[in-house]
Amino acid sequence: MGGIDKGDLIIVTNVLTSFEAKATRLIGTVQKVIIVDTIGFNYLYLIKVNDVSYWVDGIPYSSLVMELF
Repeated sequence: MGGIDKGDLIIVTNVLTSFEAKATRLIGTVQKVIIVDTIGFNYLYLIKVNDVSYWVDGIPYSSLVMELF
């Protein structure tokens, strides 16, 4: 698999937040990557949902992967 770049779609697998309800709501959704953190180890992608930014981890989106997820 290739790397994920700004503007790519990902399936969110983990969310950096202290609110479990928000994390649960976002995990498994398809989101557009706003920023890719090339220095960090976890939560490499910044997404924006309803004007709120979240650092997340995810896998590249494809219809096949979405079916398996």
